[in-house]
Amino acid sequence: MRSIPVITAILGWISYFSIFLAKKLDIGLPYFFQCYFTDILAIPLVLGIITYLLKRYISDPSFNLTIPMILAAIAYFSILFEWILPSYSSNYTSDPLDVLCYLAGGILYLLMRKYSRSKPVIHVTAL
Repeated sequence: MRSIPVITAILGWISYFSIFLAKKLDIGLPYFFQCYFTDILAIPLVLGIITYLLKRYISDPSFNLTIPMILAAIAYFSILFEWILPSYSSNYTSDPLDVLCYLAGGILYLLMRKYSRSKPVIHVTAL
């Protein structure tokens, strides 16, 4: 049986790419999904991949990103996607509400991490 974080990540990526595809195919979506939902999903999905890779790289399954690391990721996304890229390409638009979505995504990542920790395993040995 798959763990809850894996199932959540799969559902998150399916949602993200479904919305991306709907936008590319000009399929009408509710305003919230059209403009903000993928911004909320971006931080948990990217940080989930980063956490997974770092756990594997440093061989420490208990490793977790710290709150300053999460805030740095939020700041990075905000600066890159809401300030730098819109000034260089018309494909990107600056929207201050997106920064709030990145922050909401960071909070969602923390909540998912808090509530998805597995219970400790109790080993019983025979005497």
